[in-house]
Amino acid sequence: MDLSRWLLTGLVIAAAGCASCPFRGDGTECEDECEDGDEDGGGCLLCEDEGEAGKPGELPPGMPPEMVEYMKLSLPGPGHARLARIVGEWDYVGDMWPAPGAPPTAMNGEMDARMVLGGRYLVEDYEGTSMGLPFAGVATTAFDNIQQMYLSSWIDSWSTGIMYSTGSADATGKVLTMSGEMVDPMGGKCTMRSVSTEIDADHMKMEMYAPMPGADGKPVEMKMMELRYTRKK
Repeated sequence: MDLSRWLLTGLVIAAAGCASCPFRGDGTECEDECEDGDEDGGGCLLCEDEGEAGKPGELPPGMPPEMVEYMKLSLPGPGHARLARIVGEWDYVGDMWPAPGAPPTAMNGEMDARMVLGGRYLVEDYEGTSMGLPFAGVATTAFDNIQQMYLSSWIDSWSTGIMYSTGSADATGKVLTMSGEMVDPMGGKCTMRSVSTEIDADHMKMEMYAPMPGADGKPVEMKMMELRYTRKK
């Protein structure tokens, strides 16, 4: 079987939940049975079902080493486990500053977070109000095992575009910093920076920064938004 057929086989296995993959997300070999709770984290979450390919922990015989490496990279790992900690239902309140020195505008709403596609992506659905108007948005966040970075997209009911961001977590894994570009209808493109902090298991906050004209007219990065989240009980 040539490499292209192995690649197709790998894609089919991955799409089906990788029932026979032999590796955890961190690259270590799976045990015969997955451990409790792994379906939501970064462990042996793709070895739940035996299927027809064989026992958990087995790949089709004769698979080339490069295909094995590909399958390793397709599995969720520690970066995805960090995202999985956000899964659940949250209330949020926040403030938005339209300009330097301006009083903040209150925001509030709900956010529902879930992992999809075998624990590979975090999807956050937002519904709330901002400036007294209804607001909805969807964030999708991934950890790319190849690039070793977080990737994110954002869409909402106040625009027709998509904002893309990339970033990394700090050494504790509790602070995620992302940067991206958005199209500002008032002034073209601008660079945005967000800092998401896990305070504890039930509280987190997100701070958004963007360049705004300072006192001398030159752009200065300022906090334009802060959201504070509390997990629903």
